[in-house]
Amino acid sequence: MTALDIPTWRAAVWAIAHWHAFVKALARNARARCERREFARLDAHALRDLGLARGEYDSYCAEAAGRVKATRRRLAAGPRTGR
Repeated sequence: MTALDIPTWRAAVWAIAHWHAFVKALARNARARCERREFARLDAHALRDLGLARGEYDSYCAEAAGRVKATRRRLAAGPRTGR
């Protein structure tokens, strides 16, 4: 190996890693656009059933992705007992 081979190899690894990150970011953005379109299709009744207002979408997404501290109450259905 010559002294020129190592920097060339490092440049190739750097380029591959950054290309991979770029492709992942494109996929993340495409998914976010799709989710926003689906949310926009919900009517007022569906939003009320979900406990959301139209203006809360970005806040909800940030909480769901873990980018901010969760502030909404989470209700989970527990095991039902027979009556």
